Amino acid sequence: MTLITPNLIQFEGNYYQLVRPFNLSSPKDVGLFIGRFASTDNPSGFLFTYMIEKGQLFLDTIFCRPGPPKGWKYKFLYRFKSYPPAINGVKPEQDKAMDDYFRYENLSVPLKYSGELIIGNSRYGMDSEIHPDHPGSYAELLTLTFEKGKLVQRRMH
Repeated sequence: MTLITPNLIQFEGNYYQLVRPFNLSSPKDVGLFIGRFASTDNPSGFLFTYMIEKGQLFLDTIFCRPGPPKGWKYKFLYRFKSYPPAINGVKPEQDKAMDDYFRYENLSVPLKYSGELIIGNSRYGMDSEIHPDHPGSYAELLTLTFEKGKLVQRRMH
């Protein structure tokens, strides 16, 4: 498997890399259509940051490249003419380096995820790419169990 840029999750004041599952939600879940990839080193094409606050799981940040309007035939020629829609009352900021990329921050969208998450601290720094199937990439691994977005258990590896 190729090295990837993982999604992040903030938990107990620290940032961790989301190891498994790779994504907890999709931009479509918040009404956003994604066109071309915003990140070619992330298989989903977009980057999310999640957070856990008071035991609730939230979607906090999206970095994406929104797609063209429905029915647009020449998608590869499309350049965004206006800002994409607000999500949860938050308007996106245009990326300073790449003008057709956008970042939504402080979204605080509660998620209803049920299941386990494996999160980890990379041995090589939080901005490093990872090999998700190689547990030696992590200095610390935690398994978090959720029921309808609520943290019900945490376990160290």
